[in-house]
Amino acid sequence: MRATRNNIFSQIEIGIKKADKESRLMCQCSINKNTEAFLVHKLAEHIYKKFPTIKYRLEVKPKDIFMQLGIPESNLCSGTVILATH
Repeated sequence: MRATRNNIFSQIEIGIKKADKESRLMCQCSINKNTEAFLVHKLAEHIYKKFPTIKYRLEVKPKDIFMQLGIPESNLCSGTVILATH
């Protein structure tokens, strides 16, 4: 499927409906009662599956988030975090 404006809008509608169904199964609540993060994640997941050429990015670099959490830079490798368990 080509990533045209109409196709994307159509898939957004389908993605929201799928997210609502999943919310009802997982949380026994509609998408209206669930968190915005849940909807955004499920919608992005759906869109990415339908249009793999479309990319999305975080507003904050993962490296900055990890540094703020105190994860040493040496534990970061190409965007992947290696966490050691103690």
